[in-house]
Amino acid sequence: MSQEEHALLLLQLRDAIRNGEPVEIITLAGLVARHDPDEPLLALVRSLGIEPPTLAEAVASVLDEVRAIGSDDGPAETWDVLCQLDELAAGLVLLGDPGAQSLVEQAISHISAFPSAWAVHADVATEALMHGALRPGEPSQHLWEAVEASRFEIDQGARASASAEVFVAAGIAPVLPLWSPTAQTQQTAAHWQQLGVGVDWELALTADEQGAPVLVLAGAEGHFVCSERAIEPAIVGGDLVARAEPGEWLVRVGEESIRFELQT
Repeated sequence: MSQEEHALLLLQLRDAIRNGEPVEIITLAGLVARHDPDEPLLALVRSLGIEPPTLAEAVASVLDEVRAIGSDDGPAETWDVLCQLDELAAGLVLLGDPGAQSLVEQAISHISAFPSAWAVHADVATEALMHGALRPGEPSQHLWEAVEASRFEIDQGARASASAEVFVAAGIAPVLPLWSPTAQTQQTAAHWQQLGVGVDWELALTADEQGAPVLVLAGAEGHFVCSERAIEPAIVGGDLVARAEPGEWLVRVGEESIRFELQT
């Protein structure tokens, strides 16, 4: 927050105090305290004796607005709701009310369910996280992290149904399920999930002769890393073969890096 923005907040806070608007007083004071917890005007705010229940109606109202947001709502509507959430969370933190965390958690649940409605604000969220004077662990930090992540959110149902090639082509690490060898011993020939391909090489998730999931790199040398552990592949028929285990994988082939996650 710049000095000019801080000065404007103080001006708005003084106006709210003069007008006797308790919700405005607390939310503005919360934003001021986030930037400068030693601001002398905060002592006056605390002396007014405003209690957390004062914000209850505003909290219920903004949560109703959050739930009403859908994928067709525009940036103006979602931005207004985000600002209300941030201000109310800051005010509740100033009052020492744990309800700030509950407010943000409920909002995040909806943001995660409808990421496309919020993703337009992802860049602003990044700016807020970098320069917004948010303290580590503050509820609003989690709120803006959820908004920032909305640009990367992918519906898990879509992940399950779309091919890995689609996500790789889009630069997104796909999440792929592993299987039990005893349950899918017949998949040795049928299962071949391409993860990466070059002019003369291919990386795929497939099954070995016993039906166990393996990663096969054909046509090139490569380095395998699973959850930051180097994996030494075997050489089978001229291909590099690594046992597929749960974790976040990185396979380097020349200058190419293929990232994906395997889950049980």
